[in-house]
Amino acid sequence: MDELRVSAGKADAYVEAGPGSLGQWDGRMFAVALRDHDSAVSTARRNIQRGEKLLNAVAKNLADAQDRYDTTEQDNTVTVNDIFSQLGSSTSSGASLAQAGSGSEFGSALPGDSIPPAEEFSGIPEWAQMVVELGGSLVSPSYWMGKVLEWTIGVNPIDWFVEQFTGDWKGVTKAGDAFSKVSEYWTAMGSAITNDCGVLFRGWQGDASDSAQSYFRELIEAHNQQASPLSKLGAEYESCGKGMYFAAKGIGALLGTLLDMVAGAAILASAIAVATASGIGAPAAAAMSTALLAWLDAILGVWATVLTIQGVTVGAAYTFVGLVGGYLGTIHPVEQVEMPSEG
Repeated sequence: MDELRVSAGKADAYVEAGPGSLGQWDGRMFAVALRDHDSAVSTARRNIQRGEKLLNAVAKNLADAQDRYDTTEQDNTVTVNDIFSQLGSSTSSGASLAQAGSGSEFGSALPGDSIPPAEEFSGIPEWAQMVVELGGSLVSPSYWMGKVLEWTIGVNPIDWFVEQFTGDWKGVTKAGDAFSKVSEYWTAMGSAITNDCGVLFRGWQGDASDSAQSYFRELIEAHNQQASPLSKLGAEYESCGKGMYFAAKGIGALLGTLLDMVAGAAILASAIAVATASGIGAPAAAAMSTALLAWLDAILGVWATVLTIQGVTVGAAYTFVGLVGGYLGTIHPVEQVEMPSEG
């Protein structure tokens, strides 16, 4: 149990260094979506820390029980039974933990030591985007202006602006993957405690053993119940991050189209000025003016679409806040497990 406690401390450090490094304002336009992010991180860490304290108390009480056995040399219910008080539960409920697990020694698995690194959503490769667009970007002046600037100054201004506007979608998806992996940690920790209990209770029989088993069943169940809400929370984070990515791509594409149309309108306006100045080109200038008005109207339509996407994403952000709040309300079973009585 003491090794599992140390392993739980590593899981706490994993959450702190992973999701804990993401701030609300990293969401930019989605900042409202990350309103409860700090609460999600603190709830996840608080439960891990509570589990760590429970395992520490269990380890101490098991050592106390061993000391008492060494003193009395018998299963003395009066002097040992109080160490794992029933906390209101029945001593006879549940199957014997002596049949649980398949290991033959303690600490055969340390879940907190082996949580995989969180992964981020890397987006859609540019070549794949070209296939989807049927090569449309290749004839876009704004696309090539962005590329030239990227090759010369190291950054594409349009992409940079959109990323600053839409937020750190990579960080959000990475946080989601971390929460999902922490949910797997809880399942693995429940299995590790179950396995250690099998080793313990195969060699410990009697009334005091029955008393302790009731407490361990509650502890194992609390660990297992952590997994589902954290897994769902992680999935929502990943969906939100991917939504941020596609919103960024959509807005970026529209801004590129907007720049292309503005450039076209500027060329047309220049042609109108030249035709008007020449005198003989007045009829052509009138026709081009009509075309320019239609062009400007189309530009306003594209900009309206950008604003529509922004409005939809803000609405989605509020929906995400509600989902996060709902899942946070269910990530508390370990906090509800009482400490074993001090022996």
